[in-house]
Amino acid sequence: MTPIIESDRLIEMVIDKHNKFLESFSSEFSGLESKLNEVKQQADIVKKELEATEARIAVLNEKYFLLFHQAKKQREEITGQVIEKMRAAKFAMVQDMVRLSSRIDEFEKRLGSSKKYRG
Repeated sequence: MTPIIESDRLIEMVIDKHNKFLESFSSEFSGLESKLNEVKQQADIVKKELEATEARIAVLNEKYFLLFHQAKKQREEITGQVIEKMRAAKFAMVQDMVRLSSRIDEFEKRLGSSKKYRG
């Protein structure tokens, strides 16, 4: 037969059991909470790095277009000066130089538009 436990003893055992559950829950909860905080901090660090990288990419794209534009303007000025000097000196190859300059313009347009789609 099962011995009958006094009600005070039974209540005490139930309270002890619940206290053990509470301690276990508290321990597990605090461990999970600290892990969650650690992961949140890591996520914040990664987010800041991502934002910094995106800003850097934007700056580099702007620099690319600025340098591309500057190089194009310089080439146009130099080509224009060369063509004018060739015309003044009445060189026969002026038309070849004009055609070459037009081909370079086409290449620059393709190069400029290809970067726009990637950026």
